[in-house]
Amino acid sequence: MRGRLFTLAGMLILSATLVVGCGPTAVDAIQVPTAVATERPPEAPSVQPALTPEPQLAEAEGEPVEGWLGTIVDLPPGNQFGQIFEREDGEQFGIGNPTDVVREQVNEARTTGARVKVWGKLHIGVPTTEARTIEIERIDRISQPELDGEPVEGWTGTVYKLPPGNQFGQRFVRDDGEQYGIGTTKDVIRERINEAAWAGAQIRIWGRLYTGVPASEARQIEVASIETVSAVAPEPRNLSPFAEVSASSQLPSDRYGGYSPYAAIDGAKETSWVEGVSGPGIGEWIQLTFPGKIELRALAFDVGFDKNADLFAKNNRIKSATVVFSNGERTTIDFEDVRGLQEFAMARAPGPNIETTAIRVIIDDVYPGTTYDDTCLAEIEVWGVVK
Repeated sequence: MRGRLFTLAGMLILSATLVVGCGPTAVDAIQVPTAVATERPPEAPSVQPALTPEPQLAEAEGEPVEGWLGTIVDLPPGNQFGQIFEREDGEQFGIGNPTDVVREQVNEARTTGARVKVWGKLHIGVPTTEARTIEIERIDRISQPELDGEPVEGWTGTVYKLPPGNQFGQRFVRDDGEQYGIGTTKDVIRERINEAAWAGAQIRIWGRLYTGVPASEARQIEVASIETVSAVAPEPRNLSPFAEVSASSQLPSDRYGGYSPYAAIDGAKETSWVEGVSGPGIGEWIQLTFPGKIELRALAFDVGFDKNADLFAKNNRIKSATVVFSNGERTTIDFEDVRGLQEFAMARAPGPNIETTAIRVIIDDVYPGTTYDDTCLAEIEVWGVVK
Protein backbone atom coordinates (compact mmCIF):
# COMPACT_ATOMS: atom_id res chain seq x y z
CA MET A 1 0.00 0.00 0.00
CA ARG A 2 2.74 2.38 0.95
CA GLY A 3 4.59 1.63 -2.30
CA ARG A 4 1.48 2.37 -4.30
CA LEU A 5 1.14 5.73 -2.61
CA PHE A 6 4.69 6.67 -3.47
CA THR A 7 4.08 5.58 -7.05
CA LEU A 8 0.89 7.67 -7.25
CA ALA A 9 2.65 10.68 -5.79
CA GLY A 10 5.44 10.35 -8.27
CA MET A 11 3.00 10.26 -11.15
CA LEU A 12 1.27 13.43 -9.93
CA ILE A 13 4.62 15.24 -9.65
CA LEU A 14 5.59 14.12 -13.14
CA SER A 15 2.21 15.30 -14.55
CA ALA A 16 2.61 18.68 -12.94
CA THR A 17 6.11 18.97 -14.37
CA LEU A 18 4.89 18.16 -17.85
CA VAL A 19 2.07 20.75 -17.64
CA VAL A 20 4.41 23.46 -16.52
CA GLY A 21 6.98 22.68 -19.07
CA CYS A 22 4.72 22.36 -22.14
CA GLY A 23 2.15 25.11 -21.80
CA PRO A 24 2.48 28.84 -21.13
CA THR A 25 2.59 30.00 -17.59
CA ALA A 26 -0.01 32.43 -16.25
CA VAL A 27 2.46 35.27 -16.67
CA ASP A 28 3.45 34.20 -20.18
CA ALA A 29 -0.20 34.13 -21.26
CA ILE A 30 -0.61 37.95 -20.75
CA GLN A 31 1.72 39.81 -23.01
CA VAL A 32 2.80 42.86 -20.99
CA PRO A 33 5.21 45.11 -22.87
CA THR A 34 7.90 46.81 -20.88
CA ALA A 35 6.84 50.23 -22.24
CA VAL A 36 3.56 51.22 -23.87
CA ALA A 37 3.24 54.36 -26.03
CA THR A 38 -0.15 55.84 -25.29
CA GLU A 39 -1.69 59.23 -26.04
CA ARG A 40 -3.32 61.22 -23.28
CA PRO A 41 -6.79 62.48 -24.11
CA PRO A 42 -6.72 66.15 -25.14
CA GLU A 43 -7.30 68.61 -22.31
CA ALA A 44 -10.47 70.67 -22.42
CA PRO A 45 -9.71 74.21 -23.57
CA SER A 46 -9.57 76.71 -20.76
CA VAL A 47 -12.52 79.10 -20.64
CA GLN A 48 -11.83 82.76 -20.05
CA PRO A 49 -14.10 84.30 -17.43
CA ALA A 50 -16.69 86.73 -18.69
CA LEU A 51 -15.07 89.64 -16.88
CA THR A 52 -14.36 92.38 -19.36
CA PRO A 53 -11.78 94.57 -17.67
CA GLU A 54 -8.64 93.92 -15.76
CA PRO A 55 -8.40 97.21 -13.92
CA GLN A 56 -6.37 97.69 -10.81
CA LEU A 57 -7.97 96.59 -7.58
CA ALA A 58 -8.07 100.19 -6.44
CA GLU A 59 -10.98 100.77 -8.83
CA ALA A 60 -12.94 98.11 -6.96
CA GLU A 61 -12.87 100.39 -3.96
CA GLY A 62 -14.97 103.03 -5.69
CA GLU A 63 -14.35 106.67 -6.49
CA PRO A 64 -13.11 109.07 -3.79
CA VAL A 65 -15.54 111.26 -1.90
CA GLU A 66 -13.59 114.10 -0.34
CA GLY A 67 -15.43 116.42 1.98
CA TRP A 68 -18.76 116.57 0.14
CA LEU A 69 -21.14 119.05 1.76
CA GLY A 70 -24.78 118.21 2.42
CA THR A 71 -27.33 116.76 4.84
CA ILE A 72 -28.57 113.33 5.93
CA VAL A 73 -32.22 112.71 4.98
CA ASP A 74 -34.61 109.95 6.05
CA LEU A 75 -36.45 107.96 3.37
CA PRO A 76 -39.89 106.34 3.67
CA PRO A 77 -40.05 102.87 5.28
CA GLY A 78 -39.18 100.04 2.88
CA ASN A 79 -36.70 102.04 0.81
CA GLN A 80 -33.52 100.12 -0.04
CA PHE A 81 -31.31 102.68 1.73
CA GLY A 82 -33.36 104.05 4.64
CA GLN A 83 -31.24 107.18 4.70
CA ILE A 84 -29.55 109.18 1.98
CA PHE A 85 -26.91 111.85 1.75
CA GLU A 86 -28.27 114.88 -0.13
CA ARG A 87 -25.47 117.00 -1.52
CA GLU A 88 -25.70 120.80 -1.72
CA ASP A 89 -26.57 120.66 -5.44
CA GLY A 90 -29.56 118.39 -4.76
CA GLU A 91 -27.88 115.16 -5.93
CA GLN A 92 -28.79 112.21 -3.70
CA PHE A 93 -26.72 109.18 -2.75
CA GLY A 94 -27.42 106.06 -0.74
CA ILE A 95 -25.38 105.42 2.40
CA GLY A 96 -23.49 102.13 2.55
CA ASN A 97 -22.59 100.06 5.61
CA PRO A 98 -20.67 102.40 7.90
CA THR A 99 -18.85 101.47 11.07
CA ASP A 100 -20.74 101.76 14.35
CA VAL A 101 -19.04 105.08 15.13
CA VAL A 102 -19.91 106.58 11.74
CA ARG A 103 -23.45 105.19 11.92
CA GLU A 104 -23.96 106.99 15.23
CA GLN A 105 -22.70 110.25 13.68
CA VAL A 106 -24.98 109.77 10.66
CA ASN A 107 -27.99 109.27 12.93
CA GLU A 108 -27.07 112.35 14.95
CA ALA A 109 -26.77 114.47 11.79
CA ARG A 110 -30.12 113.14 10.57
CA THR A 111 -31.81 113.91 13.87
CA THR A 112 -30.43 117.45 14.19
CA GLY A 113 -30.60 118.32 10.48
CA ALA A 114 -27.01 119.56 10.67
CA ARG A 115 -25.00 120.22 7.55
CA VAL A 116 -22.07 117.86 7.29
CA LYS A 117 -19.02 117.07 5.21
CA VAL A 118 -18.41 113.42 4.33
CA TRP A 119 -15.42 111.42 3.11
CA GLY A 120 -15.36 107.89 1.75
CA LYS A 121 -15.92 105.95 -1.48
CA LEU A 122 -18.65 106.30 -4.10
CA HIS A 123 -19.89 103.04 -5.63
CA ILE A 124 -22.05 103.22 -8.79
CA GLY A 125 -24.33 100.28 -9.57
CA VAL A 126 -24.25 99.01 -5.97
CA PRO A 127 -26.51 97.53 -4.64
CA THR A 128 -28.69 97.93 -7.76
CA THR A 129 -27.93 98.82 -11.34
CA GLU A 130 -28.66 102.54 -11.16
CA ALA A 131 -27.79 103.08 -7.50
CA ARG A 132 -25.11 105.46 -6.25
CA THR A 133 -23.92 104.57 -2.77
CA ILE A 134 -21.39 106.31 -0.55
CA GLU A 135 -19.47 104.17 1.89
CA ILE A 136 -18.87 106.88 4.49
CA GLU A 137 -15.53 106.65 6.28
CA ARG A 138 -15.62 110.04 7.99
CA ILE A 139 -18.29 112.63 8.71
CA ASP A 140 -17.84 116.13 10.19
CA ARG A 141 -20.41 118.70 11.23
CA ILE A 142 -19.88 122.15 9.73
CA SER A 143 -18.69 124.64 12.31
CA GLN A 144 -20.14 128.14 12.58
CA PRO A 145 -17.07 129.95 11.15
CA GLU A 146 -17.34 127.78 8.07
CA LEU A 147 -21.01 128.65 7.79
CA ASP A 148 -20.38 132.40 7.79
CA GLY A 149 -18.66 132.59 4.41
CA GLU A 150 -18.00 135.71 2.37
CA PRO A 151 -20.58 137.76 0.45
CA VAL A 152 -21.28 137.14 -3.24
CA GLU A 153 -23.01 140.19 -4.67
CA GLY A 154 -24.27 140.13 -8.23
CA TRP A 155 -21.63 137.88 -9.79
CA THR A 156 -22.37 137.04 -13.45
CA GLY A 157 -21.41 133.86 -15.22
CA THR A 158 -22.60 130.52 -16.57
CA VAL A 159 -23.46 127.21 -14.88
CA TYR A 160 -22.07 123.96 -16.29
CA LYS A 161 -23.32 120.48 -15.52
CA LEU A 162 -20.45 118.20 -14.46
CA PRO A 163 -20.23 114.44 -15.15
CA PRO A 164 -21.84 112.01 -12.66
CA GLY A 165 -19.74 111.42 -9.56
CA ASN A 166 -18.15 114.89 -9.45
CA GLN A 167 -18.10 116.33 -5.95
CA PHE A 168 -20.05 119.46 -6.95
CA GLY A 169 -22.41 118.29 -9.70
CA GLN A 170 -22.44 121.78 -11.21
CA ARG A 171 -19.87 124.51 -11.66
CA PHE A 172 -20.31 128.28 -11.84
CA VAL A 173 -17.83 129.94 -14.23
CA ARG A 174 -17.65 133.64 -13.54
CA ASP A 175 -17.19 136.03 -16.48
CA ASP A 176 -13.49 136.45 -15.63
CA GLY A 177 -12.94 132.67 -15.86
CA GLU A 178 -12.85 131.91 -12.12
CA GLN A 179 -14.66 128.69 -11.26
CA TYR A 180 -16.72 127.74 -8.20
CA GLY A 181 -18.94 124.97 -7.00
CA ILE A 182 -22.56 126.08 -6.81
CA GLY A 183 -25.51 124.96 -4.71
CA THR A 184 -28.43 126.13 -2.61
CA THR A 185 -30.73 124.94 0.12
CA LYS A 186 -33.79 126.40 -1.60
CA ASP A 187 -35.70 124.19 -4.04
CA VAL A 188 -36.97 127.09 -6.16
CA ILE A 189 -33.47 128.49 -6.66
CA ARG A 190 -32.07 125.01 -7.32
CA GLU A 191 -34.60 124.58 -10.11
CA ARG A 192 -33.58 127.89 -11.67
CA ILE A 193 -29.90 126.95 -11.46
CA ASN A 194 -30.66 123.67 -13.20
CA GLU A 195 -32.64 125.45 -15.91
CA ALA A 196 -29.79 127.91 -16.49
CA ALA A 197 -27.29 125.08 -16.73
CA TRP A 198 -29.43 123.20 -19.28
CA ALA A 199 -29.98 126.30 -21.44
CA GLY A 200 -26.43 127.62 -21.11
CA ALA A 201 -27.91 130.94 -20.03
CA GLN A 202 -25.89 133.62 -18.31
CA ILE A 203 -27.02 134.37 -14.74
CA ARG A 204 -26.36 136.84 -11.94
CA ILE A 205 -26.19 135.48 -8.39
CA TRP A 206 -26.09 136.60 -4.79
CA GLY A 207 -25.18 134.50 -1.76
CA ARG A 208 -22.19 133.34 0.28
CA LEU A 209 -18.81 131.97 -0.77
CA TYR A 210 -17.30 129.20 1.35
CA THR A 211 -13.62 128.39 0.96
CA GLY A 212 -12.42 124.92 1.92
CA VAL A 213 -15.96 123.53 1.64
CA PRO A 214 -16.57 120.78 0.82
CA ALA A 215 -12.89 119.94 0.18
CA SER A 216 -9.80 121.74 1.43
CA GLU A 217 -9.08 123.46 -1.90
CA ALA A 218 -12.69 123.97 -2.95
CA ARG A 219 -14.67 127.18 -3.32
CA GLN A 220 -18.42 126.74 -3.06
CA ILE A 221 -21.15 129.34 -3.56
CA GLU A 222 -24.44 128.94 -1.74
CA VAL A 223 -26.92 130.93 -3.80
CA ALA A 224 -29.58 132.98 -2.02
CA SER A 225 -30.89 134.86 -5.08
CA ILE A 226 -30.58 134.42 -8.85
CA GLU A 227 -31.39 136.48 -11.93
CA THR A 228 -31.30 135.40 -15.59
CA VAL A 229 -29.18 137.74 -17.72
CA SER A 230 -29.32 136.10 -21.15
CA ALA A 231 -31.36 133.49 -22.95
CA VAL A 232 -30.29 130.15 -24.43
CA ALA A 233 -26.62 129.88 -25.40
CA PRO A 234 -26.28 129.96 -29.22
CA GLU A 235 -23.05 127.94 -29.41
CA PRO A 236 -23.06 124.11 -29.34
CA ARG A 237 -22.23 122.45 -26.01
CA ASN A 238 -21.68 118.88 -24.88
CA LEU A 239 -25.12 118.03 -23.50
CA SER A 240 -24.39 114.42 -22.49
CA PRO A 241 -24.03 115.21 -18.75
CA PHE A 242 -27.70 116.31 -18.70
CA ALA A 243 -28.99 113.02 -20.10
CA GLU A 244 -30.71 110.16 -18.36
CA VAL A 245 -28.92 107.07 -19.60
CA SER A 246 -30.37 103.59 -20.12
CA ALA A 247 -29.21 100.44 -21.90
CA SER A 248 -30.58 97.13 -23.12
CA SER A 249 -28.10 95.28 -20.88
CA GLN A 250 -24.92 95.72 -18.90
CA LEU A 251 -22.20 93.51 -17.53
CA PRO A 252 -22.86 92.97 -13.79
CA SER A 253 -20.69 94.86 -11.35
CA ASP A 254 -17.82 92.87 -9.88
CA ARG A 255 -14.88 93.45 -7.58
CA TYR A 256 -13.22 95.54 -10.29
CA GLY A 257 -16.07 98.05 -10.54
CA GLY A 258 -19.30 98.73 -12.42
CA TYR A 259 -20.14 98.87 -16.13
CA SER A 260 -23.41 100.83 -16.08
CA PRO A 261 -24.45 103.03 -19.02
CA TYR A 262 -23.61 106.13 -16.96
CA ALA A 263 -19.94 105.21 -17.39
CA ALA A 264 -20.31 106.35 -21.00
CA ILE A 265 -21.05 109.97 -20.02
CA ASP A 266 -18.84 110.40 -16.95
CA GLY A 267 -16.08 112.18 -18.87
CA ALA A 268 -13.57 109.44 -17.97
CA LYS A 269 -12.17 107.16 -20.66
CA GLU A 270 -11.01 104.81 -17.90
CA THR A 271 -14.60 103.63 -17.37
CA SER A 272 -16.96 102.05 -19.90
CA TRP A 273 -20.46 100.84 -20.48
CA VAL A 274 -20.20 97.13 -21.26
CA GLU A 275 -23.14 95.24 -22.75
CA GLY A 276 -24.11 92.16 -20.75
CA VAL A 277 -25.40 89.49 -23.15
CA SER A 278 -23.68 86.36 -24.39
CA GLY A 279 -21.57 87.00 -27.48
CA PRO A 280 -20.48 90.33 -28.96
CA GLY A 281 -23.72 92.17 -28.19
CA ILE A 282 -24.97 92.78 -31.73
CA GLY A 283 -28.30 94.59 -31.41
CA GLU A 284 -27.64 95.84 -27.86
CA TRP A 285 -28.13 99.56 -27.33
CA ILE A 286 -27.45 102.55 -25.10
CA GLN A 287 -29.81 105.55 -25.00
CA LEU A 288 -29.44 109.15 -23.85
CA THR A 289 -32.69 110.96 -23.01
CA PHE A 290 -32.52 114.73 -22.51
CA PRO A 291 -34.66 117.07 -20.37
CA GLY A 292 -35.92 118.79 -23.52
CA LYS A 293 -35.47 119.07 -27.28
CA ILE A 294 -32.00 119.70 -28.68
CA GLU A 295 -30.72 120.68 -32.12
CA LEU A 296 -27.93 118.24 -32.93
CA ARG A 297 -24.61 119.54 -34.28
CA ALA A 298 -22.10 116.72 -33.68
CA LEU A 299 -21.52 113.33 -32.05
CA ALA A 300 -18.31 111.89 -30.61
CA PHE A 301 -17.57 108.31 -29.49
CA ASP A 302 -14.75 106.47 -27.77
CA VAL A 303 -15.66 102.97 -28.94
CA GLY A 304 -13.77 100.61 -26.60
CA PHE A 305 -12.52 100.01 -23.08
CA ASP A 306 -10.01 102.83 -23.31
CA LYS A 307 -8.33 102.74 -19.92
CA ASN A 308 -5.16 101.56 -21.65
CA ALA A 309 -4.02 100.00 -24.93
CA ASP A 310 -4.02 96.48 -23.47
CA LEU A 311 -7.66 96.53 -22.33
CA PHE A 312 -8.67 98.29 -25.53
CA ALA A 313 -7.28 95.39 -27.58
CA LYS A 314 -8.58 92.60 -25.31
CA ASN A 315 -12.23 93.71 -25.50
CA ASN A 316 -14.53 94.19 -28.49
CA ARG A 317 -14.74 97.67 -30.03
CA ILE A 318 -17.76 99.00 -31.90
CA LYS A 319 -17.13 98.85 -35.67
CA SER A 320 -20.48 100.23 -36.83
CA ALA A 321 -23.67 101.40 -35.17
CA THR A 322 -27.13 102.67 -36.04
CA VAL A 323 -28.07 105.94 -34.35
CA VAL A 324 -31.82 106.46 -33.90
CA PHE A 325 -33.42 109.78 -32.96
CA SER A 326 -36.75 110.48 -31.28
CA ASN A 327 -38.08 112.19 -34.43
CA GLY A 328 -37.86 108.87 -36.29
CA GLU A 329 -34.69 109.60 -38.25
CA ARG A 330 -31.74 107.23 -38.16
CA THR A 331 -28.23 107.03 -39.54
CA THR A 332 -25.38 104.51 -39.64
CA ILE A 333 -21.91 105.41 -38.40
CA ASP A 334 -18.73 103.45 -39.15
CA PHE A 335 -15.83 103.69 -36.71
CA GLU A 336 -12.10 103.25 -37.04
CA ASP A 337 -10.40 100.77 -34.74
CA VAL A 338 -8.52 103.45 -32.79
CA ARG A 339 -8.46 104.77 -29.26
CA GLY A 340 -9.82 108.18 -28.31
CA LEU A 341 -12.85 110.21 -29.36
CA GLN A 342 -14.00 109.97 -32.98
CA GLU A 343 -16.04 113.00 -34.01
CA PHE A 344 -18.85 113.13 -36.56
CA ALA A 345 -20.41 116.36 -37.81
CA MET A 346 -24.20 116.16 -37.79
CA ALA A 347 -25.02 119.73 -38.86
CA ARG A 348 -26.76 119.99 -42.22
CA ALA A 349 -26.24 122.69 -44.79
CA PRO A 350 -28.46 124.51 -45.45
CA GLY A 351 -30.54 122.56 -42.88
CA PRO A 352 -32.72 121.85 -41.09
CA ASN A 353 -30.67 120.09 -38.43
CA ILE A 354 -31.91 117.06 -36.52
CA GLU A 355 -34.05 117.96 -33.51
CA THR A 356 -34.47 115.23 -30.93
CA THR A 357 -35.09 114.51 -27.27
CA ALA A 358 -33.31 111.15 -27.27
CA ILE A 359 -30.49 109.35 -29.04
CA ARG A 360 -30.19 105.55 -29.16
CA VAL A 361 -26.97 103.89 -30.35
CA ILE A 362 -27.42 100.27 -31.54
CA ILE A 363 -24.40 97.99 -32.00
CA ASP A 364 -24.30 96.61 -35.59
CA ASP A 365 -20.78 95.19 -35.85
CA VAL A 366 -17.63 94.97 -33.75
CA TYR A 367 -13.89 94.63 -33.97
CA PRO A 368 -13.29 91.40 -31.98
CA GLY A 369 -11.19 91.54 -28.84
CA THR A 370 -8.18 89.27 -28.41
CA THR A 371 -9.40 87.91 -25.07
CA TYR A 372 -12.98 88.85 -24.20
CA ASP A 373 -16.21 88.77 -26.20
CA ASP A 374 -17.70 91.85 -24.52
CA THR A 375 -18.32 95.12 -26.36
CA CYS A 376 -17.50 98.38 -24.63
CA LEU A 377 -18.18 102.10 -25.06
CA ALA A 378 -15.98 104.43 -23.02
CA GLU A 379 -17.59 107.76 -23.89
CA ILE A 380 -20.33 109.37 -25.96
CA GLU A 381 -20.64 113.13 -26.39
CA VAL A 382 -23.67 114.86 -27.88
CA TRP A 383 -23.00 118.39 -29.06
CA GLY A 384 -25.93 120.68 -29.72
CA VAL A 385 -28.02 123.64 -28.63
CA VAL A 386 -31.16 123.63 -26.51
CA LYS A 387 -34.39 124.45 -28.30
